[in-house]
Amino acid sequence: MPEPTIRSARPSDIDQLVDMRWDFTYEGKEPVPDRDPSYDGAARAFLNGAIARNSWEIWVAEMDGRLVSHAFVALIDKVPRPGQTHSRIAYLTNVYTLPDYRGRGIGRESFSALKMPPSCKQLS
Repeated sequence: MPEPTIRSARPSDIDQLVDMRWDFTYEGKEPVPDRDPSYDGAARAFLNGAIARNSWEIWVAEMDGRLVSHAFVALIDKVPRPGQTHSRIAYLTNVYTLPDYRGRGIGRESFSALKMPPSCKQLS
């Protein structure tokens, strides 16, 4: 079985991420509503902005040219304080692996590969 490639998301991944977000939301729910075109536009705009502004770290696992897992990390600027003029915290959210790829350690591998920018302080 091939190993996944863990990497940062690129603009070329946006269509797959939009689809995965839809699947993540409705997995196991019946009936699944018809696809709302306004969702697609809003999700694409959000992801384009998040990648361009570096306000999110979006990590993906790719196998055979297909995204099989993702993790979204919001980078939140903290209010400046004396001695600390710029720092960030990170909020991990929206972790999802396609059902056919679960149980293989891909999510754990993706999580292990996460690298926070130096401006993020690790909370103890």
